[in-house]
Amino acid sequence: MTMFKTLVYSGIGLGAAVVGPYLFFTAPDHVNAVRQSVAGNRSAGVLPADAAGDHSADAPFAVDEGSTKPLPPLAGRPVSDFGEVFRFDISTCWIAERWPHVSTGLAQLQLNGYRVPLVTGTDQTDLAGALTYYFSPRQRVERLVFHGTTGDPSRLVAFLGRHYRFVHRPVNDPGVFVYEAVDRNGNFAGSAEIRSSWTVRADEPLRRFQVKLQLERPT
Repeated sequence: MTMFKTLVYSGIGLGAAVVGPYLFFTAPDHVNAVRQSVAGNRSAGVLPADAAGDHSADAPFAVDEGSTKPLPPLAGRPVSDFGEVFRFDISTCWIAERWPHVSTGLAQLQLNGYRVPLVTGTDQTDLAGALTYYFSPRQRVERLVFHGTTGDPSRLVAFLGRHYRFVHRPVNDPGVFVYEAVDRNGNFAGSAEIRSSWTVRADEPLRRFQVKLQLERPT
């Protein structure tokens, strides 16, 4: 019976991981493809599973339709445009004024990090997670790092492409979408890794996709 369950779950995860990315890669516009995929699966209560991740759930696509759990509260001021927070022309005073709670002393090489909780809103395309600003000894932001979730990554993908020239890079893992950017000299300027969450819950619409984003200061 255990082997049978394993085969069934593996078949479900593999089928979802193949069908979802196939629709994404075959669409002419990556942003529209992500939006259409999320909209189509949202009505069914599920999204493609991540077949390559480390999953802690025993059952795939666990959806609790009857829950009334509220959305995450806004952290700091509402964000109508991602450019309000994903920016390099700020100071430590600006961070302290915008967020009531800031974690400091997060060193990375010669950079000093200031981490804040970020919940941009309650729409499916909003972000929820932690954003870290890394300052140089000259007190200039050199790097931005965001780890969090979203219900629909299309808005983030469009923003990164428009403002930071991110482009899609195919990878061997069918459950991961990777975007990268380089500067005019061909140097690394940023990367974004987006993967569908293993467990999808109707009462957690902002946690359908896992997001890892890094931005380097434009040259």
